[in-house]
Amino acid sequence: MKSRLQIGEFAKLTGVTVKTVLHYHKIGLLAEPLRSPGGYRLYGPGELNRLQAIKRLKTLGLSLEQIKAVVGEVTDPKSERSVLESLEKELLLQMNTLQHRLNRVRELLTAEPASLHETREDPASFRMVTEIVGTQLYDNHPQLMELDRQISGVFDDFAWGLDHQELLRQMAEYFQAYPQEYQRMLDCSERVDAIADLPEDAKEVQELARDCVDILTSIPLFKTWYRGEEPHNPLEPLISEMVNNLLTPAQAQFCRLCQLYMEEYWAEKGTGDWLE
Repeated sequence: MKSRLQIGEFAKLTGVTVKTVLHYHKIGLLAEPLRSPGGYRLYGPGELNRLQAIKRLKTLGLSLEQIKAVVGEVTDPKSERSVLESLEKELLLQMNTLQHRLNRVRELLTAEPASLHETREDPASFRMVTEIVGTQLYDNHPQLMELDRQISGVFDDFAWGLDHQELLRQMAEYFQAYPQEYQRMLDCSERVDAIADLPEDAKEVQELARDCVDILTSIPLFKTWYRGEEPHNPLEPLISEMVNNLLTPAQAQFCRLCQLYMEEYWAEKGTGDWLE
């Protein structure tokens, strides 16, 4: 065992930390080595060569997951030629991805957009909903379409801890099955677009919020989501602020009133009454 190194010596010799070595063991990049009678890990030439290969691949910009795919499982390592062939495929994929991004940037430079929001692709949740229920809502309301795209982007771009895409999918499928309910929501959405330039204290804003809450509380699917028991999301104020930045003052007031009226309705009805 004199040719074997303990983990501290192994880490020092290869220029990494003990924490890094243990992490590589945990994710399966390095196999657990032999142990001494006292239980200490003992590293030899095989582990040294594999860790050096990992380090070389990291310098090429590959993630640990990509490196694992290139070098193979610890129980079934690839030959040197297989590693090089896998690396070639990985680098070609990265080159193609970078070329696509470069072409996109050049298109944006040529178009001289007013803002990046105007050039981004449709967010995934926006595409999903419109594929299910169609885009007739936006036929005469391009401003509303752009607003919905940007709000979807706020939710898609960040990990808020909300399964919003699943909720949107369920709601879209519900409206697909009940077109009369969807028409009610279409009418409500058109009114949201119509109040954009009104003062936030306009009576139309308050009336719209009341009507919208009436619609939502009549939808059985919505009731299963909003039980008044969900834990408070500490990111909710930030989410609201980012969404409100996309709205006019009247539209932002509409959202605040909807939340207020929903809480009032909930306090009045209670869980059992509402879900019956």
